[in-house]
Amino acid sequence: MGEIIVAEEKHGTWYYPASTYEEFAASALHILTTRHEQGYWYPKPDEMFPEDEDYEWAQTLPKLIPGFPLDGTKEEKAESIAAYRASLDEITDPTAKQVALKNLKSAINRHNDKKKYEREYEEIDRIVRERDTSEHTWTDSKGEERTRHEPKAWVILDNRSDHEYERVTLETLQEVGEAA
Repeated sequence: MGEIIVAEEKHGTWYYPASTYEEFAASALHILTTRHEQGYWYPKPDEMFPEDEDYEWAQTLPKLIPGFPLDGTKEEKAESIAAYRASLDEITDPTAKQVALKNLKSAINRHNDKKKYEREYEEIDRIVRERDTSEHTWTDSKGEERTRHEPKAWVILDNRSDHEYERVTLETLQEVGEAA
């Protein structure tokens, strides 16, 4: 009979048509655009990852490693981290060394999380700006291009569906027989 997108959000559950690819793509783009424009769904990367000195948990690699090549290549970053890690061998107090290693791990995780979020945010922003309703494609392990015939906006919404108040599902409407 047809399909609908069910968006379960904090202040209600919303239903969008998705019986054809065009409806599916337009509805997914509408949901993504609305969430993007509201701002609190997808904050800008600098709002999501503030560099505020007051946040103890905000250990970043440039604060931890003097001269860290933030805009450098992957190899340059890895070399800088390896050199810093090697310098920790000079710490003789085991507790101090453990704290330094924990801070390094925290800074690496934060750096990687921020970079991943920046890529996701840029993709959301691009899809919304360009009103992109095209199919999501990817290259598989054999180097072949693949698709599940889903709009790019839907893939982002579906991937974030685990987040609080962001649940989306694609549901099939049931046929209703004629009354006797």
